[in-house]
Amino acid sequence: MMLEKRPFQPADIPLIKEWLPTLESVVQWGGPFFDYPVTDEALLELIALHAGEEPMRECWMVIDDGDESVGHFQLAFEKRIRGATLGRVLLAPDRRARGLARPLVDLAVAQAFARDWVHRIELRVYDFNTPAIAAYRRAGFVLEGVRRECMPMGDRFWNSAVMGLLRHERP
Repeated sequence: MMLEKRPFQPADIPLIKEWLPTLESVVQWGGPFFDYPVTDEALLELIALHAGEEPMRECWMVIDDGDESVGHFQLAFEKRIRGATLGRVLLAPDRRARGLARPLVDLAVAQAFARDWVHRIELRVYDFNTPAIAAYRRAGFVLEGVRRECMPMGDRFWNSAVMGLLRHERP
């Protein structure tokens, strides 16, 4: 199945909210930056960060060859250090475990490296999210370390794995 991307738009907000039905899913997708439940206003603010000719952030919806939204990802760019951060990666709940994670990650990697000055892409993923970690590894990302107990979740803490991909390592 071929995947394509298009800019994240206000019309996508209800779908993203539907894909994030629990506090845990919101934290897993948005980290500490979103309250539960996610509000329209918070997602509109996210879209506003991605405006302009060459924004330092880009927010994308991923669509399948039937023009159905199946995922989402965000890129943040830091030209000074020649880096990009991949974040807020999300597959539609009914599309998980169907082989779409790797093509979605490949799409995001291609978008980041389309800026010829990007040398490195990094991401953070909670270490219990083994399907995502496997997809990132298949796309060439290398585990660089673990941020221990960095995200409070109720009476426990989640660990966050840091992964990176250098331009010359891209499969």
